[in-house]
Amino acid sequence: MATDVAWYRVGDPSTPTVQAAIDAAIASGRGGVVYVPPGQHYQPGTIQVPPTPNPEASLILRGDGPGISQLIGRFSPFGYDVLSVRRSRVVVERLTITIEGGPIGSRGVVVGGGPAAVSDVTIRDCIAYGTGLEALLLSGPLSNVLVERCVFSANFNPPALATVGRLCRHVTFVNTSFDHYRGSAIALDGCRNVTIADGNVESANDGGRAPFMTAVDAEDCHLTNVWFEEVNMASTTQWFLDLGGGCHGWTIIGCYFVRKEAPGGRRLIKLARLGGCAEGIPGPVSGVLILNPTVHTNFTEPAEPGHIEINDSCSEVCVVGGVVRGGFPPMDTHHPLDIVDATSKSTWIGSRRWRPPLVGATETPNSGSLGDLLARPNRGLEMWNARATEASWIPMSVNRYANEQALQEVPATSRNRGTLAWLDTPPAGTPNLRVWDGSTWRGVVYS
Repeated sequence: MATDVAWYRVGDPSTPTVQAAIDAAIASGRGGVVYVPPGQHYQPGTIQVPPTPNPEASLILRGDGPGISQLIGRFSPFGYDVLSVRRSRVVVERLTITIEGGPIGSRGVVVGGGPAAVSDVTIRDCIAYGTGLEALLLSGPLSNVLVERCVFSANFNPPALATVGRLCRHVTFVNTSFDHYRGSAIALDGCRNVTIADGNVESANDGGRAPFMTAVDAEDCHLTNVWFEEVNMASTTQWFLDLGGGCHGWTIIGCYFVRKEAPGGRRLIKLARLGGCAEGIPGPVSGVLILNPTVHTNFTEPAEPGHIEINDSCSEVCVVGGVVRGGFPPMDTHHPLDIVDATSKSTWIGSRRWRPPLVGATETPNSGSLGDLLARPNRGLEMWNARATEASWIPMSVNRYANEQALQEVPATSRNRGTLAWLDTPPAGTPNLRVWDGSTWRGVVYS
């Protein structure tokens, strides 16, 4: 059965402006669709989508496509928000949102920030650009926000192109681009449950003086298949990811990082800095997983150490896989990631392709926290120290068992020919060290 949805066309006699059409839809008590026809629709001040007595009514603000239907804020030296959404159940789609001259205090789209909690907001197929501050600001209390197939670009002033603020929950970005920004492209501040999937972050327009993405006190956040790319002719090398204290429960999976320049001859990757790093926000990160990051550089020689930096002794990070590709073109050199670790809790496991003799293409200090091939700092598995001098293997740790009975209880799936075991209290006259020969445990006699 078709649903009777009220339509309000901007430019009609009773709804000549965008604000008039929104007001009419809200006054009806049942919401509806506010249609913005092709053309440039200039606004003298902020377009308000205010709270309504009927929270169940949905409101859709719809154009004919970005670049076709345009909401343009007129210049003001003080700046203002072009579009402010302070009610739930709103869809903004197929629009360009910008402001003349990008005054210092202007923003593009602001969702939330009022006294009432806002939820169930979608921004789809929109472009927001040319603002003084954020092109997008999500301000809590706010939940259930979807940003899909959008472009945020060209803010004139820091702190960030897009900010997800405190008391924001369940925010998802899908196929969204962030580019030509000043400050950081994305700032996550005290938010939770933020997902960024299949988008790209690139081309800072201030020479790259801030990390691409910053986060503090941000929990349960997930990046999947996001492309990060450095601007051409960057004058400085900044971190792609900068996670400060209080960031917990993160996954960074299958992301791609492009590092083009080597200012001052320094071949720095600066993929991710984790824990105790954001200005004024000390402290650890925990429960952070980085899985299979791929870094491409124009460097024909290996990059300098410290691609991932783990700070604060209480941080807990797991890095699995990862590769650095050098040269342009072709990408004919491959190196493992190098990790600087200030903790005894973090784990990293190199890509399976990095087996001897390919392991050791980077230099790792013999500090007990090693990142080539397989590494669990201060415990477990075989580790390779690839220093330029005195390269050596750090022996794999051997599993310990209390006694003979505990050893015999080891399941078949946990032993293979050559598996070693240490007994704390072996039977009298037998050695502590045992090896599985394929059918039984044999004593290893040593002196």
